[in-house]
Amino acid sequence: MAERPGPGGPTEPAPTVAEPVGAGQVAALMDALISGREFPSALVDRIAGHGSAADAADLRRRVAEARTTIDRWRRRDQQLSALFSSARELAELRDVDPLLDRLVERAHDLVGSDLMYLSEFDAETGDLHVRSTLGAVTEAFRHLRVPAGTGLASKVVQARAPRWQTDYFVDADVRHDPGIDAAVAGEGLVSLLGIPMLAGDEVLGVLFAAYRSGHSFTTDEIALLSAFADHAAVVLQTAELFAIAHRSTREAEKALAESAHHVAAMERAGLVHEELTSVVLGGGDAGGIAATLSRALRRSVVITDRSAAAVAATDAHGTQVAPAFRVSAVITEALDESRRSGHFVELPESEEHHGLTAAVAGRSLLGAIGVGRSSDPFGPVEKRIVERAGLILALQTLQQDAFVRAEERVRGELLADLLDPARAADPDVRQRARARRVDLQELRVPIAVHVPDDVRDAALRVVQDPALASLSGERGQLVAVLSSSEDGAAAGELIARRLAAVTARQPLVIVGRSGPADRLAHRWAQVQACARLLERLDVRHGLVSVDAYAPYLAVFGNGDDDVQAYIRHLIGPVLDWDAQRGTDLLRTVAAYLDCQSSPAATARSLGVHVNTVLQRLARLDELLGGRWRSPEVLFRLSIAVRLHLVARSAATTGGRNVH
Repeated sequence: MAERPGPGGPTEPAPTVAEPVGAGQVAALMDALISGREFPSALVDRIAGHGSAADAADLRRRVAEARTTIDRWRRRDQQLSALFSSARELAELRDVDPLLDRLVERAHDLVGSDLMYLSEFDAETGDLHVRSTLGAVTEAFRHLRVPAGTGLASKVVQARAPRWQTDYFVDADVRHDPGIDAAVAGEGLVSLLGIPMLAGDEVLGVLFAAYRSGHSFTTDEIALLSAFADHAAVVLQTAELFAIAHRSTREAEKALAESAHHVAAMERAGLVHEELTSVVLGGGDAGGIAATLSRALRRSVVITDRSAAAVAATDAHGTQVAPAFRVSAVITEALDESRRSGHFVELPESEEHHGLTAAVAGRSLLGAIGVGRSSDPFGPVEKRIVERAGLILALQTLQQDAFVRAEERVRGELLADLLDPARAADPDVRQRARARRVDLQELRVPIAVHVPDDVRDAALRVVQDPALASLSGERGQLVAVLSSSEDGAAAGELIARRLAAVTARQPLVIVGRSGPADRLAHRWAQVQACARLLERLDVRHGLVSVDAYAPYLAVFGNGDDDVQAYIRHLIGPVLDWDAQRGTDLLRTVAAYLDCQSSPAATARSLGVHVNTVLQRLARLDELLGGRWRSPEVLFRLSIAVRLHLVARSAATTGGRNVH
């Protein structure tokens, strides 16, 4: 370059003439900028050389800015492409976990962090657990669970906004947890950025970018991760909606199935009810109810009567088996509960049966139905079936009771006519007996039963058994039984045992004489007279025979004399003396009578000295008067003593003097 003189001294070098810049060089510079390729800096210098130094510097700055802007646009284009791809995948959401993994992978690639992971929020516990990771090297971090209130994740959840730390272990604003710190240290992480995944105000989780060296997070990184976090939130929310929809579908299907099952069960219950009703209307008994119920429930069934005695039983196939029912304290309590509530009552595992229901009319227990155990389900419908069967059993029992009462009324009228001397020989009575299939020639022994009023009905049901009576019914305060047995004593013994077992009371059973039917009314009158005599003697229970009281019946049986007044009139002073002093002077009187009024024989009988007997006789003279040993008074006194001893013996032995 040539020199030229300066304005005040040495000469300045002459300006060099720059080489001309062609359009091709400018185009090459633009291509390099657009494509992102490297280009020679000399090319920029050559272009800038045609202007001043300031122009050259400005050109270089503009070229650098253009390069930065184009690079930013290029990155934005890549990010938008990734977000568009994620959006397309969201629209085709099928499987949640793979889609979350791809979101984490794209975020990792675009941001360039060492580790990218997504933690899901547990709304019940407030914890966050890692669900998807990329770049993690330890197994502990892949399964990390952050408790509520600890770590950077909790700050993000609380703020519902991005939060970051350039140095995790230096930042004192975070509540540290030893387990979390160990997992972070195991990965060698230093800087972390957390972005909340939100659905409205609800936090679904947190998306994290982490570096193993110090890193300052830019707004572009935060914005990009926020977009991915929004996509992840959509994934989780959509998955939850799908889960809700699936649950709703399953619940609807379950409800539909249950409804169909319920309808089928109700139809089955209706059919069973119809079958049970048909059993009753067809004249069936408890066995028919048990068989129908067993086939419907596929369980064994036992049916009891009022006294909890088994009357019918079937196995799980409806086959009749020997009826048996063990009554325990638990069974008694369950029967009482079912009677009060009217519902089926389940029993504990210790009991043989699964449960039972009471057959009730008003407040009266008419029977019960016990259902056996099985592996088949036993739900509300099955319980309702058994409860309906209980109602059917109650109706059947009432129907039978009504029939029995009607039959009892007819047979009771027949019994009354047969025991009435004025009607016994009437041809109409004999015709009615034949209509009731009663063979008058078999009615041999009249038996009277006296029981307390509260068990009278139970006693009537017992003697209706054909094995005990050919004909039976109420006659005043007595239950009359006409037996065909040749052995009246054995028949009376059997009746007494059965009544005691059923009523838990000891009855008074009076056995009449055996004989032909045409004298039946007369023999019954003897039984009634004996009953009146025993009542005067205050004999309330035991088994006695009319023949055993025949001598006294001859004296008192048909009279109106008061036996107790008669006894008191004749030997009352002696009885009072013994009662007040604890002696047994009456025994001396009885022995004196048995020994034909001989003092010596009386002494030998009592095992005492004859002087003792004479002293006692003197005492008796004082108590009874001097005329008591006269023949006529002694006869009447003898009857009073023997009546008193008979009554006392009956009271102590139960009146078992059937011979």
